[in-house]
Amino acid sequence: FKDRLSTRGNLFAKHVLDDDACQRCSGCVEDRQHVFFDCTSSAELWRMLQLSSVAELADANVWTGCPLPHLDAKLLPFVFLIILWRIWDARNAEVFGSEPSSSRRIITRVCDDLVIWQKRLKVDHDVSKLSHWHLFLSSCISSTNSAL
Repeated sequence: FKDRLSTRGNLFAKHVLDDDACQRCSGCVEDRQHVFFDCTSSAELWRMLQLSSVAELADANVWTGCPLPHLDAKLLPFVFLIILWRIWDARNAEVFGSEPSSSRRIITRVCDDLVIWQKRLKVDHDVSKLSHWHLFLSSCISSTNSAL
């Protein structure tokens, strides 16, 4: 959120690139807001997660502004960071490795990360609450599959 990522917008401003257009959806300036929230692939992901309103929040409110009533809000920043990391990782894989990205694939990787990060938590109660996040994210993938 300090706008230090090497987005095309930042690289264009530093005269590293000749244009600042998003390579994934074309036409829009690729700044951090676009990469994480406004790009069509990112916006689809937030819709799948029932968190579309996160794009409209001020930076300071993103970490607490979109809790889901059935999930532990205390873990929201933790889960949110993993989601942001996986969006950035998918963007880089698509831009630099020509690997197609999808919301389902990103959410699957977030779920995989949650399983790994559960070992970091010290309290069984927190592990249980993180498991609820995992189940929710998995259900977002399942509900998309059944809608297809």
